[in-house]
Amino acid sequence: MEKGRQLFEIYGLKKTTVDEITQATGIAKGSFYNFFQSKEELFFEIFEEEERFREQMFVDMMSSAIDAETAVRETLKKSLRIVADSKLLRKMYEPGVYEQLLRKLPPERLNRHQENDLQAGIEFVRHFQEKSNLKQSDPEIIIAFFRAIFMISQNSQ
Repeated sequence: MEKGRQLFEIYGLKKTTVDEITQATGIAKGSFYNFFQSKEELFFEIFEEEERFREQMFVDMMSSAIDAETAVRETLKKSLRIVADSKLLRKMYEPGVYEQLLRKLPPERLNRHQENDLQAGIEFVRHFQEKSNLKQSDPEIIIAFFRAIFMISQNSQ
């Protein structure tokens, strides 16, 4: 995974090959496929590991005494800063990468990831709706709004 991370950070998902990964790790190509069905699956595994910062950030925000406005602002700022600082996370937002993952990853893997993201977001929103001044709207709509802001900021860079 470490060698894959390094290659993906340098070349991105599209330009990194399974041959390069196996050469860098000193394993046979067949051995690679014992662990991962594709380079996209390896990339996504590394991406999910890199993205785990969000879980801790949500816990920290919810356990603090800050209000919703501050929590939302800080969450967006910290998320954008972490993505800007992470070569791998930035690669996820390059044109065509998500589409490639959609084509190559098992649908249940993507669905599980999206469901986990959604549930974490709902918990975050509901917490601040109950404990602070966050608008009492459908949490999924609020999350969609946050995602839109985040994606617009990534696409404008």
